[in-house]
Amino acid sequence: MSPVAKIAIGLVCFLGFILATLLFFYAGNPWIEEREIPIFGSRFLDSTLFGLAGLFCVFVNIRLMQGKAWAWWTALAASVLILHLEFLSSSPLFTLATILLDQKADLDWALPSS
Repeated sequence: MSPVAKIAIGLVCFLGFILATLLFFYAGNPWIEEREIPIFGSRFLDSTLFGLAGLFCVFVNIRLMQGKAWAWWTALAASVLILHLEFLSSSPLFTLATILLDQKADLDWALPSS
């Protein structure tokens, strides 16, 4: 394997381990921060899902360092998914839809039911 490929793998694995660390912080945060509102509705579910995602991230990184082909495809799919969700959440259409749904919810609450 060429030195450039080894450096690329090292960089990808380093970023993957940073992501795993961040996921583990998210898993523990509902138990540390008293006022935090859980993302998935409960502290236990947040801790379980983020913890499993962190473990999966570590597992994929280890397999990536071993040169497994499926790990490359998993890392690529996760990257595309994260970039797609980032693009979707920052698009003006998503922002407009969020504002309109929020206003509709406010109107539904304010209007008397028949």
